[in-house]
Amino acid sequence: MQEEGAGERPSGSAAAEAGLVRLLVFGDSYVADPHVPRTWPILLADGLGWRSANFAVPGSGSVTLGHQLERAARLVRSGDLALHPG
Repeated sequence: MQEEGAGERPSGSAAAEAGLVRLLVFGDSYVADPHVPRTWPILLADGLGWRSANFAVPGSGSVTLGHQLERAARLVRSGDLALHPG
């Protein structure tokens, strides 16, 4: 999982300041290209001033999306990933 901080633009939200993740990303190399350090979902989150967590796996397909979601759910349940409630 690649977790990114909020961008330069302040959000004014206490949740953003607390480091809560607001955007979860799942998918394939379009959102997790090993040759591109900051793919479009990360740029989007930065532009909105949100924290993001990218669970995408290059070369994956629709069959593996459930595995990506389960990985995120395990991190949330364990407390290692805190999500913004809104």
